[in-house]
Amino acid sequence: EIKRLSYNHEIFKHGMGGRLLFAPVDWNSGSKSVLDSATANGLWLRDLVCAIPGTHTLTGTDLNPAHFPSSTSSNFSYHVQDINKPWPSTWTSSFDLVHQRLVLSASPQPEAVVKAMADLVKPGGWIEFMEPKDLLADDAGPMAKMNATLFRDLFKGLGTYYGLPEQFADWLRESGFEEVQERVFECRLGAKQENE
Repeated sequence: EIKRLSYNHEIFKHGMGGRLLFAPVDWNSGSKSVLDSATANGLWLRDLVCAIPGTHTLTGTDLNPAHFPSSTSSNFSYHVQDINKPWPSTWTSSFDLVHQRLVLSASPQPEAVVKAMADLVKPGGWIEFMEPKDLLADDAGPMAKMNATLFRDLFKGLGTYYGLPEQFADWLRESGFEEVQERVFECRLGAKQENE
């Protein structure tokens, strides 16, 4: 599972031109508090800390603690958290950046999840979600098409939604966010991915 997630991390990073996020956080203006929801083994957090200046407080949460790193530096912490359950009340308005990727499709209540996570962001802070959009490239091969069908059927069977809900940006605006943007990146898999 960690190998698969590590491949995903590299594929997404490649698709985003080597970037880990687009929120314009000013990392030079003092220590920031970062939350990575659905962190698994904390790879995104560990990659982020190597790419930004300064020392920051980095928090990873996941439903399954089995993949949490066994040892970390003092500015990292990991906690068990189900995105469909209430967050600790002490975390309200406490993060400069909240990040999550590839989790909302597994939630039967994505609007409630987005709005609950929005409450964790400090005034002036940023929230960034990375979710699949149910799109295929015009030149997608047969395996990519089969994979898309599999995911659609899987999430439909789970009673959830595969692909970014159209109301996603509206939910953030309703939570008081400004400068809400959506960007679509193509992440090719298999033979169509030019980077072996």
